[in-house]
Amino acid sequence: MRVRIRHYNTIELPEVMPYVPKKGTASDDNIFTFDIETISLYNIEGKWQPFDYNRPPEFYEETDKAACCYLWQFGINDQIYYGRELSNFAKVLQMLYDQYPECHYQRYIYVHNLSYEMQWLYDLIIENGWHITELVARNLRQPISFKIEELNIYFRCSYMLTNLSLDSAAKKYTSLRKAVGELDYNIPYSPLSPLNKKVLHYGEMDCRTLYHIIEWFRSEYGHVKKIPLTQTGEVRAALRKETGFWYIKEQQKKVPTIEVYLSLMKAFSGGISHGNILFINRIIENCWGYDFCSSYPFALVAYEYPSDPFRVIHPKSIDKFKDTHCLLYYVEFSDLRSKYYNHYISWDKMKNVKCESKCVDNGRLVSLKGSCEMMITDIDFEIIKYCYDCKIKIKRVLASRKKRLDTEVVRFILQRYYDKTTLKGVEGQEEYYMKMKQQINSIFGMSCTNPLKAGIYLEGDDMDEWAAHDPEDFDFITEKLNDMRKSMSTLFFPMAIGCWCTAYARRNLWMGGVIPLDMDVAYYDTDSIKGVGDKVKDIVAEYNQGVDKLLEDAAAYHDIPLEMFRPKDPKGIEHPLGYFENETEKGLMKQLKVLGSKKYYYVDHKGKSHLTMAGVRKSAVKYITIDQFENGFVFNYKECGKLTHFYTNHQPDFTYIDVNGNEYTCKQKHAIILQPTTFTIGMTEEFMKLILKYQEGYVEDV
Repeated sequence: MRVRIRHYNTIELPEVMPYVPKKGTASDDNIFTFDIETISLYNIEGKWQPFDYNRPPEFYEETDKAACCYLWQFGINDQIYYGRELSNFAKVLQMLYDQYPECHYQRYIYVHNLSYEMQWLYDLIIENGWHITELVARNLRQPISFKIEELNIYFRCSYMLTNLSLDSAAKKYTSLRKAVGELDYNIPYSPLSPLNKKVLHYGEMDCRTLYHIIEWFRSEYGHVKKIPLTQTGEVRAALRKETGFWYIKEQQKKVPTIEVYLSLMKAFSGGISHGNILFINRIIENCWGYDFCSSYPFALVAYEYPSDPFRVIHPKSIDKFKDTHCLLYYVEFSDLRSKYYNHYISWDKMKNVKCESKCVDNGRLVSLKGSCEMMITDIDFEIIKYCYDCKIKIKRVLASRKKRLDTEVVRFILQRYYDKTTLKGVEGQEEYYMKMKQQINSIFGMSCTNPLKAGIYLEGDDMDEWAAHDPEDFDFITEKLNDMRKSMSTLFFPMAIGCWCTAYARRNLWMGGVIPLDMDVAYYDTDSIKGVGDKVKDIVAEYNQGVDKLLEDAAAYHDIPLEMFRPKDPKGIEHPLGYFENETEKGLMKQLKVLGSKKYYYVDHKGKSHLTMAGVRKSAVKYITIDQFENGFVFNYKECGKLTHFYTNHQPDFTYIDVNGNEYTCKQKHAIILQPTTFTIGMTEEFMKLILKYQEGYVEDV
């Protein structure tokens, strides 16, 4: 095992690789990386010890917890350095700043999963009187980037850039492999513990593989500073080249007023996934499965979208506008009852509920005696009217003229889809294929821009407390909407596009498959459906005929060759965008068992088992059979493979004995304890009773 990692006291700073843009601050194109290794400890019988897997989860509920960093790695291009006390990393950061006193170049340090390392960095930032600025975060405790103001150094999250684990990102972008599974996270190392080559190699490869990943992106974008912060940002950069200045200026005019923005946010809903209550908790034999072929990209190129500012219209004028405009409804529904065994309305989307009685199918409304209000798109409104018996009172309607997306945007989407399809498996094109696949999967993200995602900030005396602006803070929202009206870097779609894109996709799934099949559907997700029986073949064929017509219309409108919508893979098989494709063409699933949304187990035609369970890794399937997959089954610590994160900003000093017998006192205040957890498959008693009623035929009682 070759170990090239060196101690940080031998550090050799590289000559700057200057990038001086026409506008903005000069930066350094050297690639810097950072990573830490930590140990979580528990006060067991008066001693700080590693996690004891023989003790039950309830034991740890009241047990004191703490964590210590015992190794850190810092990469300067392909040379990796290490240190033991995390506070010493401050010396390295100061060296970077002091290297060129006459010109403090911006430098970028990449960390894979910055949300973890950032918490540990607070101590040295506070101790040195530095300050965090320019924070960009996706959610609370999910930083994408931040700056240490006094050093002109930016930390960036490479996980947010790749949306892959470090191991998967290394396989995708490099010829290197990180050292997977070579480090035991339950050995009580300390900064005093001698570390063998195996441990040092593990830390070294984390930074070395990350360097080569970022090197790929630097080559792609020319300079480190130009690398997008996120995967969606990468697609934005590519689309910006295609659409140009005036396209973005047009989108700026379509940023909504604050009132319309709040309405759109209330109407927005993502994918829809659920299990048919007739099949829940049952083993089903010989099941088929169908997938949509790029559901969201298809919706973007095939349909019309809001194209100008929304305005209020009188409900009596709906018939006049419904064919030419996208409509946003504020509706009061009363006395709802589903007509089908699959249920559409999400209980969480209902507002101002007045309820005498209700029946809810694991979060989806079956019936309501009373009333509720909802802000919904015209697409959802039509689905609800079709699927429920109810009384309707339309309180408010907003209208925007509908129009297809710009041809440049449609051509951009189609080119990525065409390249992804035609290059799959082609030798020598693996890198470009992966890039196109990533971009086609990220395009939808651009249609759901939410300015409040910039509303995450730090507060407290040490600026180490996470906070978010009130989602109905008018002043803040107004400020962010104004920023969007000036932005040349983020806005490529009017904000309403995301609302209608997901609505179209839900309609395709729901009206194209779920409702026509109803009693034959076992499970459905945003872009897939699973069930039993032969009826599906005719339903799919009919749906795909409708897709053919939509693709032909789009091709004619944009004057784009139809083959761009229907590319062939290297084997000559055509893959029309938006088609239902047979996932089980080579053989039906032998068995399928569904317990709820994102909660199912199946045995494929070859006899291989597959598990999808939110909260449990997929590889845990080897610990459970389809018969055991039921309410109450417990995945133990190692089977579950998940870790609970405990954040602390005020960790007391604690002393422990490390693996080599050294007594070490840890004074780290900001830390994250990673505690193994079990997972119990759970179904509520109310849901179990409802399942029995349906499966025993007492539908009229619900």
